[in-house]
Amino acid sequence: PYRRQRQMCKETGSRLPYVELYADLLQDPAFAGLTGSAYKTYIGMMKERGQQSENFAFAFPRRVAEKYGISEDSLRRAVKELEQKGFIKCCAHNSNLRKADLYQFSIE
Repeated sequence: PYRRQRQMCKETGSRLPYVELYADLLQDPAFAGLTGSAYKTYIGMMKERGQQSENFAFAFPRRVAEKYGISEDSLRRAVKELEQKGFIKCCAHNSNLRKADLYQFSIE
């Protein structure tokens, strides 16, 4: 499937989406110790946030997480783990407004 998608992108001339992961992050013991769903959630968040600045708040709703194969329960646990380990912070809890929470990446 990946090869097919890659070929289609070559044919259309569009760029494949990518996420920059720096070596210091990959070598960080806290990052290496993330569960699989937290790892996938972090990478999905980076992809969805795009090339915005670090301080840019972004949403990562359940329907978007599902694109990355992350269930609702896994998303909830992964977000909690990422917050506890200091990789993200929630800057707006919007569940009472029936909107997605907003997050920021943390440089801690």
